[in-house]
Amino acid sequence: MKRLLLLGLAAVFCAGILAGCTRRDDELPGQQTRSYPNVVLIIMDTLRADKMGCYGFHDNTSPELDEMAKRGVVFTTVVSQCSWTRPSIGSMLTSLYPRTLGLYKQKNQVLADRFLSLPEILQSCGFRTIGLTANPNINSAFNFHRGFDIYLDSDVVWHWMDRKKGQPTEQTGRLPSAKELFDRALELVQSSAGRPHYVQVNVMEMHEYKKTGRKSLVRPEFSEMFPAARNRGYLQSLRQLSTDIGGFVKALTSLPGWDDTLFVLTSDHGEGLDDHPDVWHGHLHGGYLYESNIMVPVILYNPNGSLSTQTIDERVRLLDLMPTVLDYLDISIPDSAIGVSLLPLIRHETDSLALPEYFVAETQFGVSDKIAVYSSRWKYIENRDAEFVAGRFEDQGVNPVELQAVGEKENGRKTDRINSHSAAADPLRSFLQRWESAFPKAEPTPRKKAVSAAERKQLESLGYLR
Repeated sequence: MKRLLLLGLAAVFCAGILAGCTRRDDELPGQQTRSYPNVVLIIMDTLRADKMGCYGFHDNTSPELDEMAKRGVVFTTVVSQCSWTRPSIGSMLTSLYPRTLGLYKQKNQVLADRFLSLPEILQSCGFRTIGLTANPNINSAFNFHRGFDIYLDSDVVWHWMDRKKGQPTEQTGRLPSAKELFDRALELVQSSAGRPHYVQVNVMEMHEYKKTGRKSLVRPEFSEMFPAARNRGYLQSLRQLSTDIGGFVKALTSLPGWDDTLFVLTSDHGEGLDDHPDVWHGHLHGGYLYESNIMVPVILYNPNGSLSTQTIDERVRLLDLMPTVLDYLDISIPDSAIGVSLLPLIRHETDSLALPEYFVAETQFGVSDKIAVYSSRWKYIENRDAEFVAGRFEDQGVNPVELQAVGEKENGRKTDRINSHSAAADPLRSFLQRWESAFPKAEPTPRKKAVSAAERKQLESLGYLR
């Protein structure tokens, strides 16, 4: 009965969402409702902002993305709330902190039904919502399909995930490519003309940059690029991804009704690469909260020119994206959102927003347990796992508490200034204590079983389902 009650409450909550789409300038009865622009969110998994030309990189890694940046809005300093996928994207879509969502670990933690997400809001406003992911970390098994009319999971999953008999893992198969997902998305939108669309695509070229042979996502014409560069596989992946995104944008906007489309180009997190040579596993992501891991790109672009071309240097957060998209569409932002709309900056209505002085990011990926406070000058990091690595006590190359300078490559204790600048750490430490009191950790939500036929019948008899 408890399970039935929870299912019933969830059904009532979802029904409430359907009635919750409001325009701030609701039109008078009898007037024709204005149409919405389309929205396309492309999440370039594992892409560091500083490897793109429009963010100052010296090689020609992203010409198509750079061109969109020149014709749109670029935010130069964007902090992700986590350094691995599921908590970061959960936070991006709900404008809530990962700890509020109860998303900490990879296994058996899902995005709970009680949290309102961007696709759910847009679906309730009449958008046809289509999602495609190459990253199985946000497959429907983890409840990221909510709010989508169509949601296509990655058919290749991580080896630790539950899977169907014979389903390949990343150890035996190749994840879907961006081009494959974009081609499929083009097919799907052409089958549903006449409605505004929200299309969300998560692509994995950057994540898979080390894969070789049949598991590589890099095509031959890109595999010889940047031969003398360090991390050339990463740069090759970006060059190909930029080409494929450019082709997708061109093909999509050539379709009738797609000339007015807001493209949101971003990433969930970055990658350490060779920035932290004396830190244990510092070349990866998820385990640390250095700039390489959590400074991500955000580009807003509409080919119809409705966004004035500009570069915005004010520091913002990835969880500010959801309110920004809703504000752009003139749809009310839910009271639950922690983030703020960035549209007043874009429209020059203000020189600064009511953002907190400090930004917080945290991760509990694998054995990691770290939390960071970013100011405009310093990064205060508590390594709550400082000695515990891979199931045993081992030196990570970091101190339990770090103070790193913003804009400098962090190399663990070798660049740590906690001793020489201890007074600079005090306000960040105090802020973190207050922040953790204001945002206590929620219990994670495990995967739930599907509703049985008997349970469905009982819910229908109680009036929860029809």
